[in-house]
Amino acid sequence: MRETVTTTRAVRAECVPDGRVAELPAGTQLQITQALGGSFTLWVHGQLMRLRGADADAIGKPVPEAPSAAAGGGIEAVREQVWQVLRSCYDPEIPVDIVELGLVYGCEIEPMDE
Repeated sequence: MRETVTTTRAVRAECVPDGRVAELPAGTQLQITQALGGSFTLWVHGQLMRLRGADADAIGKPVPEAPSAAAGGGIEAVREQVWQVLRSCYDPEIPVDIVELGLVYGCEIEPMDE
């Protein structure tokens, strides 16, 4: 995916891989290189950047919906939701999530004391 777009408003993005925050002014031309896990990887003037899904409107894309809470489903429903969220965390340089990369070894859910 290499889609060239222009920002419609000023927006903050994180530089990859060091995480520095950069302000992209309205009218900045960039390329979307990856759109996975609710965020976007951008190529801006020779620099990879990560844009949060909540700011997708700044590049003309719909804002992704957040996963809904597991209401009344018990521990197994919560565990599945945690795995779903972990599978949405992608390495910004390659299109592989952290579960597929083998960076997550397990998920244990413990009930909280009331």
